[in-house]
Amino acid sequence: MNKLISLFSNTYGVPPDVPHRLPSSGSSRVYYKLEKDGIVVLGAYNQDVTENEAFFSFSEHFSSCGLPVPKIIAVHPEKDAYLLEYLGDTTLYDFLSVNRIGKAFSPQTVDYYRKVVAWLSKFQVEAGKGIDYTVCYPRMAFDEQSIQWDLNYFKYYFVKLSGVTFSEQRLENDFKALTAFLLEAPGDCMNIILRIIIYTIFLNGKEIINE
Repeated sequence: MNKLISLFSNTYGVPPDVPHRLPSSGSSRVYYKLEKDGIVVLGAYNQDVTENEAFFSFSEHFSSCGLPVPKIIAVHPEKDAYLLEYLGDTTLYDFLSVNRIGKAFSPQTVDYYRKVVAWLSKFQVEAGKGIDYTVCYPRMAFDEQSIQWDLNYFKYYFVKLSGVTFSEQRLENDFKALTAFLLEAPGDCMNIILRIIIYTIFLNGKEIINE
């Protein structure tokens, strides 16, 4: 946390008020809300410098393509701490949790979903041109292992946290089938197809997962 305080002070000329640690996001990164006299930024600390370098590279590239990503404000010389544009207190999970009408999601949520899917294609196809894939983390290719990691992340940090009941064995079989399907898709489409499927399942919740 001291590195983040120092980075804030060097950037804005004053130290922040007492930093507020934010809830875990399902990764080893630690986030703090730093503010002072109307200045509010997100402070991130992560000892995995290789992962950070991939994040910096991709963020700069996406920004240069006009895509909506948080602005990187400052980076510590050791690259294990950095400041980001603060986008608000509501997470995607928080928003989806409260914007329901019974078991269904509100029209506003569905509209956001459509916009997310539209932006995903731009990140994957348009921004995919000219990006430095050599910094990809943890693997350079979106291969079978990467697909499995994404699906398991979805299971543990979305499905289980949402309280949806499901058959563990049946879900694993579905994951295997989905992985095989994605591996047959064109290389530049695999990632976007997986994201669309995951968002669709999460928005439809129990109805799809329990079928």
